[in-house]
Order: sequence, then C-alpha cells, then structure tokens
Amino acid sequence: MTTQDEFRTYVRGFEPRASFPHTETLERLATCVLQLQKEERMVRTQRLIARFRGKPCIGIQIDMWTDTETHTAFAAITQTTCEEPENAISDTAQLYLRSDVVDFDVFPMGPKTGPNIKKWFQNVLVENKIPYSAISGVTPDGAADGHCALQLIPEISEKVDTCILHQLQRGVLYSVGLAGVQSKNPDAKSLLRKHNRVVTLSRQALAFGKSLVTAQSKAGVPAKHLLTLQKTATTRWGNQYQQLNRNCILRVAIDSELQAYKQENRQNKEAIVEANESESGSKAGTPVPASDIGLESDDWDKSQELESFLSYPFDIKETIEHSGICTASQAMILLHDLKSDFCSSVAPLAVKVFPPSLDISQRERAEKIREAEELHTVVQTARAVLRDELDSRIFFSSPF
Repeated sequence: MTTQDEFRTYVRGFEPRASFPHTETLERLATCVLQLQKEERMVRTQRLIARFRGKPCIGIQIDMWTDTETHTAFAAITQTTCEEPENAISDTAQLYLRSDVVDFDVFPMGPKTGPNIKKWFQNVLVENKIPYSAISGVTPDGAADGHCALQLIPEISEKVDTCILHQLQRGVLYSVGLAGVQSKNPDAKSLLRKHNRVVTLSRQALAFGKSLVTAQSKAGVPAKHLLTLQKTATTRWGNQYQQLNRNCILRVAIDSELQAYKQENRQNKEAIVEANESESGSKAGTPVPASDIGLESDDWDKSQELESFLSYPFDIKETIEHSGICTASQAMILLHDLKSDFCSSVAPLAVKVFPPSLDISQRERAEKIREAEELHTVVQTARAVLRDELDSRIFFSSPF
C-alpha cells in the first residue's frame, strides 16, 4: 500500500501536528482507501477463481431497502468466499468465511426498477471480473425488485435462493401480527404496542425515563449495569424480543414509576405521539393519552410467554448471523427444530419468571415450565403461524 501514489499524496497532505484534516483531504483519503480495498479484493478474488478453475467458489448476496417517502430504492451487493486455513492439519483450524461489500447504488422506484437493477448487477460483475460460472449461488432478501432482476439473468436464475434469515424474519413478524396485509395475530400485535408505548414514553417524557434509572440506582445497581428501555422497529424483530426481555426485567420499576407518572399526568391527552398505521392517518403521528399507557397483570403474564416464544428464534438468528462456523446445513437443522419441535402444538414452554425486585443479582431469572394447554392464545397462535410460515417459506421442498 505504501508504494501507491495515492497513499503518498495522502501522506504529504498532512502537517506533522494534531489537526483536523481538510474536507477535501478526507474525501481523497476515503477514495484512496476504497480504491485500495477494491484492488485487494479483486486480486484475492481472481486468485480464488484461478484456483477453482472458474468453477463455483463465490457466493453473492443482494440486499435492498426502500424509502417510501422519496420513492427511492437502495441496493448493495456483497460477495462471500470461503478460504482454507494456512495450517489445515491443526486441530483448531477452521474455514475462514469472508464477506466484502462489492458495490452500492440508488434507484428511483418505478416499473423499470427490476430491469435497472439487472443492468447494474451485470455491470458490477463485469467490472469486478466475476464470471457467472464462478458464482455458487445468489442470495437476495425478500425484495420483489431484486428477485425480478435476478430472474431476468438466465445464467444465474437457477442459482437464486432467498436468504433464510429474511424468511425467518418474515415468519416471526407474521407470527406476532406485525406483518401481512391482515394481521394473523392481532392480540400479539396489540400486546407489543403496549410495550412499545412504555418505551416511547421513556424517550418522549425524559422525566419518566430518568425515573426508571433512578429506581435502579436506589436498588443498589452499579452505574455500569443500569438499564434503559429498548427501542425497536417493525423490521428489526430481534429488537422486539430484546424490548420484551428488557421490559420484563424492569417490570417492578415500570409498574411503580408508570403509576406515579399517570397519577401526575392523568389529564394529559398527548403523553406520547406514536406512528399512525392507518392509510389515511397523518404522518406526524397519533397522540396517546397517559391513561392508555401501561400493562395490566394479564398483559404481563402474556408478555412472559411471548418473550420466551421469541427467545429461540432470536438465538437462531444470532447464531446464523454472528457464528462464522454455522453452515447452511446447520442453519436448516436449527430452523427445522424450531418448526417441528419448538412450535409444536403440544410442546411445553420454558417461561422465565419476573424478578421480584430490581436487585442486579435477580436478573438471572428462573424458568418455569408451562404445558401447551396452559399457554395463552396469543402464544398458541404465534406458534401455529410461525410453523406454517417456516413450512411454506423454507421447507416446502425439504427432504425432512
């Protein structure tokens, strides 16, 4: 890298003292680093293609997301390669999975988005010298435009397989009623909204959020272990589990502090503003009175079960995403166990009990087994929906 003219130019552009670089220098630095990364990636990729003699050795992922307000679509291409360890005979040797972002672009949403993405995708492969024959598979997310583009390329149309993490995400969102034209589990959706309102209150009414932290401090919780409530988003169902988990841990504080807040603000008709989900509603949001915020005893009991229901798919997601040694076959085994065993209509559920206080030593919660027939309808429905979604999305052609 030090022999590159761009790098030497970058070094000469700095004075030997602590200072903030000029914006033009920062731009040159970023451009230089990007170019060097691209050159290094292409050299490594061409070496791999030569070793495999042009046969499949590179996995391609395409991820898309949209901004409905600006009618803009964003797309990113990532390549994944599997490299053998230098000392393959070592007992601890593991295959090295490496993912690199190849390109990123922006497209206006419209009837030609699919063909435009196809053209961009083909140009990226040509520019990076990746032949179709070297592609082992293409994994798009669930975006229709991305699927449309890939199906327009006959050389790889048979290699397209939707990301199983995306399929898991959609299955979980359907199971708790947060996705679909019509909610398949409105009770779960309503329950999660109640939790989200408490979190929103902690963000929009800072005094309430501070009171939760103060309650923990009074219980002797060290400063580095103080917890705040977890914000979530519809497409981030992992955060939805973490929100439930955090709320259940802090139930003692939430109940007491929320009761005090509602007593002081019982006339407040706009305690928080939440997103308006109706088609005709204002994008500015909908005001919620203080009296409509909070959870009853029965809500908390359902929350215990829903938290436990979401815990296993969350663990599977974390394993697939962050474990470098989780293969596709291992992921499929985990998902099959989730569908057939965990979501069985007769399977018991290990439910974590609420901490009796805010003491940090009680955050490790004991588990209590509940038989299938004892579970609330909200969890029984979630199990059935997730089982059906996984079956139709992932295992429709499975040998299991």
